[in-house]
Amino acid sequence: MNAGLRSLAENVWVLYPTEAPVAPVAFGPYELEVARDAPRAATRGLVAFSHGGGSTPWVHRGLLAHLARAGYAVVALEHPGNNRRDNRLQTPDGVPLLANLEARPRDLQAAIDLAGGGPVAVIGESLGGYTALALAGGIARTFPDDMTHAERLGGDPARTIPVSTIHDPRIAAVVLLSPALPFFGAPGALAQVTAPILARVGALDRISPPAQTLAVVPDALVVPNAGHFSFQTPFPPALAHLPPAQDPPGFDRAAYQPTLYADIEAFLKQSTLS
Repeated sequence: MNAGLRSLAENVWVLYPTEAPVAPVAFGPYELEVARDAPRAATRGLVAFSHGGGSTPWVHRGLLAHLARAGYAVVALEHPGNNRRDNRLQTPDGVPLLANLEARPRDLQAAIDLAGGGPVAVIGESLGGYTALALAGGIARTFPDDMTHAERLGGDPARTIPVSTIHDPRIAAVVLLSPALPFFGAPGALAQVTAPILARVGALDRISPPAQTLAVVPDALVVPNAGHFSFQTPFPPALAHLPPAQDPPGFDRAAYQPTLYADIEAFLKQSTLS
């Protein structure tokens, strides 16, 4: 089975299983072997993907295409105001503004609706992990926008404010990769989350440290030697100099990809997507 691709909106795409022949398609510097607008084969269910802050879904193009070839329809969006081309909803030092935290779950829900709705699994990386968990029912809090990054790092939780998000009862499973989860530190933050969760975090992740993830999702798997970006698809050679393309010594990103894909696919097969 191959992966088909169709654009649903300017910033929303769906990948799906197809028997049509594929050809290289470029998304900026990222290339994917897909069949554009090809006939769609039967699917196992819908999966939605949310990328990290200031990024793009195509840094996980390998995972998206793998799931499509495995039989899933996969809807991916580029979050408005928080992507590689337009990052106005995030501060220069990487802090998401309140408006960003409120908009992201709504953006993801709108993409799911465009793809047909129904039971859906959500996958989120980094700030996409926050997005997925918020849409699944997590109750989030954050510091006011006028606090600096340094003030937030040592901030008093009593100064946090609630984030107005939405809960989509269609969420049947949640996958978190290097997730940004400090927003769910209050007691009972996940009381309304009923979907099963699979989480992976790098042992050497300095952006979303393992302790932060384990405090919210105690059964998360800590992957030895992995860093924050280690679950992304290997970067094109022209971008190998960028920090997200690099891993801590002792971690082989390309070699780990099949393990990651197999773990996620096995988890999705246990969910109630159909």
